[in-house]
Order: sequence, then C-alpha cells, then structure tokens
Amino acid sequence: MASILRALDGLDGDKEQKQPESSNQMAALIAYYLSDVAEEPERKEAINTADLEKYFKQAGFRLPRHLPQTLPNAAAAGYFDPAGSGLYKLNPVGYNLAVHGLPRAHAAPQKTRKRRKQESRKQQRRS
Repeated sequence: MASILRALDGLDGDKEQKQPESSNQMAALIAYYLSDVAEEPERKEAINTADLEKYFKQAGFRLPRHLPQTLPNAAAAGYFDPAGSGLYKLNPVGYNLAVHGLPRAHAAPQKTRKRRKQESRKQQRRS
C-alpha cells in the first residue's frame, strides 16, 4: 500500500505492512497516523469522513460502499469515541489495534473435538 502504511510500518521496525483487513481497522490506522505520527500541519486528534476518504485513496485501500457509516461502525466496534460534529477520536482499544494488533497472525484453524454422547442418568442407573 502507499505512504500512510509505510510510515506506520517504520515505527516498530517491522518489514511487514500493517495489512488492515476491514475499513474499521483502516480507520483506526488513519486516526493513529494523524494523531501520533503525522507532522504538525497534518496532525489532528479527531478524524471525520473526509479524512477517511483522503487517506483510503492515498493508501490504495478500497472505499467502503457507505463511507459516512464507517466511523460510527468503527466506534460501535470499540475503536473510537465520538468527539462531536461528526468527529471521532481514537480510544485505547483502537490505539492498541493500530500499534500492537496489526498485522494479525493468521493461525491455522483449530480442530474442534467431537463430543461423546453422554448416557442419560436413567440409563446410567439401570446399568
């Protein structure tokens, strides 16, 4: 992806990209970038839909079908707190996702155990 993700990648020394899998995750990355990484003229504590559109395009990330709903959805997912007038501020959960949670390791699916059918108590008493 483009410069926003490269800037974020350089912070922790990782060579891997952050690789957001959803628009909610990408919104959290944008908010983190703008609040903690960006230089002063670009820096801001809260973001809006116009910021998402600008940085989704800059990063080459697919725009969501309903872009104005992205920040409320990300807030409902627990990544943002409303800051009034269509602005949203990254909260500690979103911060931890951006800094520590991405990229997510793709573990192999765990095998589920089959449960044995338990005998009913009546059948156990008869035995």
